[in-house]
Amino acid sequence: MKKLIAICLICIAITGCVSSKQNQSAVQQLNSITILPFISPSQPANTPDIEQESGLRALTTILHEKFTDHNNVNFISANEVVSLIWELPGKPALWAKKIGESRKSDAVLAVGLIRYEEREGGKYSVDKPASVGFDFRLVSTKNGDTMCFGRFDKTQKTLTDNMLEIGKSFERGFKWLTAEQLLREGIQDSFSDCSILAQ
Repeated sequence: MKKLIAICLICIAITGCVSSKQNQSAVQQLNSITILPFISPSQPANTPDIEQESGLRALTTILHEKFTDHNNVNFISANEVVSLIWELPGKPALWAKKIGESRKSDAVLAVGLIRYEEREGGKYSVDKPASVGFDFRLVSTKNGDTMCFGRFDKTQKTLTDNMLEIGKSFERGFKWLTAEQLLREGIQDSFSDCSILAQ
């Protein structure tokens, strides 16, 4: 339980309340990035634990696939994170610095799953569409500066409810996505706004 609480505090503190943005002054050439364990910082009472667990598994799979060919990206375990920061003051910049130094990384990436709700129905007709939310923040281990951050929060809508997404609907084949597909789309779109993670 202490481990879970610690990881939640770390990721909540580092990600914070965010919307998509890149800090141009903090952008630099990174030699390596360490990705923190994925957590669900908020657990809505009406969302079964099994859905959140499924969402965290999907998030893990998607990001491992995204960075599989990136030798400069590594993933750190929850046990290792807790052992590194347990006795440090509650300052996210210090946590990022300690974790990064331990892995000889230039930055740490924290991703928090806010919501993961599966669609109810099939790809052509649903009673309830998929709904996904997450946020992320990339923090420099040198000085604690935020290099880029973002939030994805979307529930798939019908074309008539959102004509602005006609291009996206066309790309999807006018089908209803699963929660994992929507999460994958969100990772792609959100990270594309951050030049460091879009590589």
